[in-house]
Amino acid sequence: MEQALVAIITLNTQRGPMILILEDWHWSDDASQAALKHLIGVTAPHALMVVVTYRPNYPASWGYLSHHTPVMLKPLDSSNTENIVKSVTGAAHLPEGLGELIYERTGGNPFFIEEVCYSLIEAGVVVVNNEEATLTQSLDKLGLPDTVQAVIRTRLDRLNRNAKEALRLASVIGRVFSQRILERISPAKSALSESLEALKALEMIQQIQVLVDPLPSSP
Repeated sequence: MEQALVAIITLNTQRGPMILILEDWHWSDDASQAALKHLIGVTAPHALMVVVTYRPNYPASWGYLSHHTPVMLKPLDSSNTENIVKSVTGAAHLPEGLGELIYERTGGNPFFIEEVCYSLIEAGVVVVNNEEATLTQSLDKLGLPDTVQAVIRTRLDRLNRNAKEALRLASVIGRVFSQRILERISPAKSALSESLEALKALEMIQQIQVLVDPLPSSP
């Protein structure tokens, strides 16, 4: 299988230069990692660039190759952190000191910044009207989670029972799941569509495909 996959990809480069982008590779399985290692080992003579994104703690097994170039992304600075806060909240103006406080707590981690913003909005701590963000409590009393895990747990705790159960079952299926499979194992089938829409609105899940049921055949 690995040989066939590598052959298909490298043969395609004969038609023209090719870029292969693999995101969130820290979630990949052993078979995929073995296939990628084999592919990277033969990329040098081909017009092929392989771009792989992964978390810093992922052990890239191809790092010893001379044609491998690591690019480490640094944490965001306070200015860029504030830009993300504005983008997530939809505010053009933030309360004095809020962006800096979020930067200090998150260390400029983009995912952490986004989750903190979602948590503050869901809790009603940050309210946005006419692109102006305001706080419903003083900045010095604003409690921000210390870790990404803590802020995610806080967001999960705010979900209603059906949405929480739908998310739990979906996580068992995997990072990618279909509504049809979820319907088969969900104890609250009547509320499932509403729960999924709520989870999408909160950006806890993302719809990546629309499946249309086939039309019934004529008798």
